[in-house]
Amino acid sequence: VYYYCITPQGNGIAERIHQFFRNVIASYIQEGHSIHDWDHILIWAVKIYNDTIHSALDGHTPSELIFGRS
Repeated sequence: VYYYCITPQGNGIAERIHQFFRNVIASYIQEGHSIHDWDHILIWAVKIYNDTIHSALDGHTPSELIFGRS
């Protein structure tokens, strides 16, 4: 089954992931780091996200499911 979402609210999973990254970058900037360095923290935020256990993935990390190793 395929469907097309026109609004961001129609894609809740993607919006939740984007919220995580927005919060990480906002926290980084609030700690006194330059707003122009957001791209540097994004690399680390992606690594943290991919190495964190997710209950929706039955206790696995995204990296484990993609690469088959922990």
